[in-house]
Amino acid sequence: MVTIDNKVSSVLNRNLTKSTSDVRSTFLELASGKRINKASDDPASAAIIAQLAQELSTSQAASRNISDGVSAISIADGAATSIGDLNGRLSELAVQSANGTLSDSQRQTLDQEYQSTLSEINRIEGSTSFNGVQLLGSSTNLQTGTSSDSNSQTQLNIPSLNTSSLGLSGQSIATQSGAKAALDASSNAGKTIGSARADLGATESRLNVAYDNLKTAAVNNEAARSSLADVDYAEASARNVAAKITQQAGVALYSIGNTSQANVIQTLLRA
Repeated sequence: MVTIDNKVSSVLNRNLTKSTSDVRSTFLELASGKRINKASDDPASAAIIAQLAQELSTSQAASRNISDGVSAISIADGAATSIGDLNGRLSELAVQSANGTLSDSQRQTLDQEYQSTLSEINRIEGSTSFNGVQLLGSSTNLQTGTSSDSNSQTQLNIPSLNTSSLGLSGQSIATQSGAKAALDASSNAGKTIGSARADLGATESRLNVAYDNLKTAAVNNEAARSSLADVDYAEASARNVAAKITQQAGVALYSIGNTSQANVIQTLLRA
């Protein structure tokens, strides 16, 4: 009785299985853009990838917070601009009323618009909000970083710009003396409004710097994560070609081995 040795066939089958698996894994890498079995092959790199991904997501959230803060400042500055324009109108009315050629009845007419303008200033302060929160006269901390320490916090202080805080409350231009006093009050109010807008601009500049820093850090984190997690297409393509060649060679050798064994058996049967 003749026994065919299957050791060579077993080796060829094992090599063919491995090369087929290599072809499949490299194809999946090329299709997904991600390295295969990274966690099992390199646990340390997998941990770093997870940490970088977490830092990236938190920095993106902080960037959105900054964008919200800038939007709130923009709305507040728009309200301050409107209040400044109204204060300018108050000054004009006061100048008119301070003129000695006007009668008291004429000053009463001017004062009606003056009082209406004061009310509009208060209405703007009370109605200026962001996400349901009144802005003018508010103070809050913005989470502009990825940690809980003070370096990741930015204080957003928006001063009140109502008639009381501006020193305009109770002013009247119904008399010449009252008009002169109102004119001084409007001058001081203009300085307060200008200072408030300057503070808002300074805070916005700080937020823009923080935003740029976060974006730079995010780019660097993504580059580091990509170098560990994303596939090198040139290297993966080369491995894919090599695996296909090995697979094709294995199939050929396995076929030759099976053919040789069949020929031996047929020769023995004819003997």
